[in-house]
Amino acid sequence: MVEEDRSAVDECPSFRIETVLKNFEAASSEDHNEDVNLVYFIGAYEELTKFIGLLGKIFHFVQIDVREKTNKLQYLWETNPDSYRSVKSMVVFENEKRHYPGSKALLALHRALEFIVAFLNALAESTNDESVSSICRRTYDDTLARGFTTGLYEKP
Repeated sequence: MVEEDRSAVDECPSFRIETVLKNFEAASSEDHNEDVNLVYFIGAYEELTKFIGLLGKIFHFVQIDVREKTNKLQYLWETNPDSYRSVKSMVVFENEKRHYPGSKALLALHRALEFIVAFLNALAESTNDESVSSICRRTYDDTLARGFTTGLYEKP
């Protein structure tokens, strides 16, 4: 599994922001009645994984986490497409089962995106005196670390 994940970082397939935008737009279009289509949502994050890989080895842990969560959502949709066709259907289904693998994966994906956006903003606002690693650490503490301290993430 580690070799498979490392190859994604090494290859860095071309990232297309248009693919991300089209998938997010399709995921939340008016056709879905204020719901989010998970297939398109997964597609957007699969493309974002390529971008995360382009940010360098310091983001490898984020790329792996995003890939694991998109794979989990993809698997849940493939094994139970009616219950995992949208965010609303997923939440209803998981509440009935009192088991929340899709909801946890969705939250982790949101947090990963929040981290990337916050990091890029912090990097843009940084001075030459700050190291990238210190900016990354501060951003991690402000975003992703919150999930671990509140029990929102599964511990390794």
